[in-house]
Amino acid sequence: MIPSVITICRNPGGTILRTSASLAEQTLRCEWLVIDGASSDGTPERLRALPRPPDVLVSEPDKGIADAFNKGLARAGGDAVLFLNAGDAFAGADALRTLTQAWIPGPHRWITAGAEVRREDESVLFTRPPPAGDPRDLIRHDCRIWHAATLCETALLREVGGFDTSFRSSMDYELWVRLISRGHAPQICPAIIARFYQGGASANLARRHAENRRARAMHGLQNGRLTEWRLSLVNTLKSLAPRGAWAYRLKERLGW
Repeated sequence: MIPSVITICRNPGGTILRTSASLAEQTLRCEWLVIDGASSDGTPERLRALPRPPDVLVSEPDKGIADAFNKGLARAGGDAVLFLNAGDAFAGADALRTLTQAWIPGPHRWITAGAEVRREDESVLFTRPPPAGDPRDLIRHDCRIWHAATLCETALLREVGGFDTSFRSSMDYELWVRLISRGHAPQICPAIIARFYQGGASANLARRHAENRRARAMHGLQNGRLTEWRLSLVNTLKSLAPRGAWAYRLKERLGW
């Protein structure tokens, strides 16, 4: 299998080099697509000058993150796709190979693994493997599925219509909820595959929390009132100290 890795960006500055270096060191060959939202910071030129430039580079205005994801999905040539945003990286040179080799495509049309969240100074904020057991546990307590640690059949994502462009922050979460609600449970891989760096659209916690609730309601996977209250409380705590680890660790310790 030769997977397609899709990177979306708009004016990412030098952080795109962290992502490109991570792609270049992978021991498994992959197709790399970059969907750039008409950056004005020299990103297209920077990418073309790389020793390992993207296989596909599109630089044009888009209608948001979900639209950019869909553009990449439409152009992907691999049997499976993974979305690694600009600034993020794989956890090691064998990360993509580990995820691909662990996957048993027959009973599972997608596979998801763990990730760690880092600050820009490379200190680790927290590490989270995916929970085993009921796949609905991946989405009950907001999003426990990392798109940079998830491989999906390209055909599956196209069958379900790709990403919903009405979601500005939680388009990935809505897609996972949609897949699980339709009976497509993922295979779980315990390995830590990706590194996320703080920032980006997901840092808008209030909007993301509201969109996550909307996604669950759309697909009939709502939580009980107590669980929703807990999620609201934790998101409030995280918004008060967005660069502190204590709120994240509290959420992990309580299983929220």
